Amino acid sequence: MIVGLAGLVACSSDGTSSSSSGGSSSSSGSGGSDAGAGDSGSDGGGGVVVNGCKTFVDESAPTAARKIVWDFAVSTAANRCMIVKKGQQVAFEGDFTVHPLGPLGGNGPNPFSSVPDTGKVTFPNTGTFGFACKVHPAMLGAIQVIE
Repeated sequence: MIVGLAGLVACSSDGTSSSSSGGSSSSSGSGGSDAGAGDSGSDGGGGVVVNGCKTFVDESAPTAARKIVWDFAVSTAANRCMIVKKGQQVAFEGDFTVHPLGPLGGNGPNPFSSVPDTGKVTFPNTGTFGFACKVHPAMLGAIQVIE
């Protein structure tokens, strides 16, 4: 996986990256086994880990931007792991033909099951909802929805 991620980062068009809050896999706090990219595990502190997201950027304030740039750089973007409030919307900005966005891991029903052409996803229920590019497995993250 490290070789694949290195190749993916090399493909980034803008050459910038930010620190990631997690990788594409995580350890389960209960058994110490690896949780796959789409699997949920525990962070050892009682929290749920989805798609490597152990910590989340809080974008639940009413004036928060809640935008994710949907390209190769998302694999290292801190906000790929985001907290929003129930009923809020996250805008994914990118080419959905090249990078089809879909559900991967977390709770159900997953709102990423039917992403509109606008790339704006509304979260009607609380939970943690994973997403990924259907073509590029390193492009993934999760949205944690709170009350």
